[in-house]
Amino acid sequence: METNPMTERMSLDIITSMIKASKQRLTVTDGNLFLFWGWLSVAVCALVTALLLIFHHPAMNFFYFLIWAVGGGYTARVRRRNAERGEAVTYTDRLSDAVWGMVGWSALIATFMCLGFMLFSGKDVWVIMYLFAFIVVGIGAFVQGTVIQEKCMMLGGAFSMIAGAFITGCLLSGTPLLVWWVNPLFALSFVAMFIVPGYVIRNKALRDERA
Repeated sequence: METNPMTERMSLDIITSMIKASKQRLTVTDGNLFLFWGWLSVAVCALVTALLLIFHHPAMNFFYFLIWAVGGGYTARVRRRNAERGEAVTYTDRLSDAVWGMVGWSALIATFMCLGFMLFSGKDVWVIMYLFAFIVVGIGAFVQGTVIQEKCMMLGGAFSMIAGAFITGCLLSGTPLLVWWVNPLFALSFVAMFIVPGYVIRNKALRDERA
């Protein structure tokens, strides 16, 4: 059976239009969630670093939960607003939501697991959340970049995963994780995963909107 070339072209056009619509939603309609999460993570990382250097107490790391509290609240509000407006949701939108939904639920499970170890065994395993931020969020960024066909986001995700593998190697070898280099690496990963791609995608979306 022969395939109609026009049908193939139409399919590609539909896929391309869905990808463009997703980029438009994520950067224009949603107020650029990539930039919001990226700058929020970098700002909280800077706050935690400053507090650790001033007070020298590991409890300062709990301020990292501001990322999930503030970011989760903002994202939920954006999603609710879009639902009220009745905006169309494409397949790539649903796939993107599934990716970050997986990341969000994984973060929640990892948090309760760390709390369980701390409360019931007295063991501090919060370093798992560092690995989560580098590796799991990195995977999410890489998949998101693949979905919307944005190479800079894929590279950012890959960089974060490599950084996470390096952190894992340090833990296994007994190399101390010092705040003066671990936290800047954390911030750099989020710059690579969200801030740089966020500006690139926003500029492309705005250019397409003006065209």
